[in-house]
Amino acid sequence: MKVAIFAGEFVVTHGAHQLRLATAAGEAADIAVSLDAIETWDPQGAGPAVTLEDLQKIAAAVEAACARAGIDVEFE
Repeated sequence: MKVAIFAGEFVVTHGAHQLRLATAAGEAADIAVSLDAIETWDPQGAGPAVTLEDLQKIAAAVEAACARAGIDVEFE
């Protein structure tokens, strides 16, 4: 799983699937990401379903990418 960090969003790529995650300023961290609204891979609402296992892998990949970049991240 690959994570690209852009201003205001992360782009997560897993095989042929891609997902854009909007970011916001965090309360206890530099960046906050809401995983609650994620239901499908892109196109949002029309792509394949995102499973609980996918969400766990996405969160781990985002945390690792942020750690490498020196960014504190929190999940909502």
